[in-house]
Amino acid sequence: MAIEVISPEIVAFIISLLIVVGISSYFFYKNPKYNVVRRVPSIDAIEEIVKSCAERGKALHFTPGAFVLASRSWAMGGAATFVPAAVAICKSVARTCGDLNIPFYVTSSCPNYNLLLIDATRQGYLESTHPERFDPTKISYVASHQTAQTRQLALIESGVLGGHIAIGFYWCTQHLPLVEACARHSVVQLFGLNFPDLNAPCIVGSDYAPLSDEISAAGAYLSKDPLQTATLLGGDIMKMFIIGIVLVLTAAFLLGVWK
Repeated sequence: MAIEVISPEIVAFIISLLIVVGISSYFFYKNPKYNVVRRVPSIDAIEEIVKSCAERGKALHFTPGAFVLASRSWAMGGAATFVPAAVAICKSVARTCGDLNIPFYVTSSCPNYNLLLIDATRQGYLESTHPERFDPTKISYVASHQTAQTRQLALIESGVLGGHIAIGFYWCTQHLPLVEACARHSVVQLFGLNFPDLNAPCIVGSDYAPLSDEISAAGAYLSKDPLQTATLLGGDIMKMFIIGIVLVLTAAFLLGVWK
């Protein structure tokens, strides 16, 4: 049985990408003047959901979906990049809910992620004009992601919710019953999921379905964390670097310089 070995060219390319990301991220981190991201439309969508709940006298629900931090699944690994963004969005929404007296529910099926969301929600309420409105009993940890989905469906079906925000990951079509339930009960919904195949049904069925890059940018914008913003911009520089290499090699191939 032959052993497949990664070619030196691929190894060199990966190392060059890491160097580009590291240098560019460090540059942005050390230069606050350039370490900024613009406001993205998903932030406006989130604010619209919160305002809709306030106008209708309804509660708001936030969830990271079926994400588990300790999982070794490649799918979970992709969703792990959403953790800083989801925590920042949860904190921002909690702060607004405290100001507008909107009941705020949070559901998670991951114990360590739940601790992060509890802290983010508490901090959001502490920064609001009414920190006494923080209610830890509305933050639920449900051990199984299937049972957590059932709890989310129960909240939607109860009629108490006016908005549902999901930032994270769901297995396969696990989120589709939630999309349908939200539409049936006039619950304004936003599904920001980490894979395009998960987002595709949401684009048709949900009110807002921002792409993964937009969610990461929204989290960096709301958190105001220079490290989070610098790594996001460093990733953008890496993408530009890859596009540049592709264009140069394509031109070289077309001109017969490289084959």
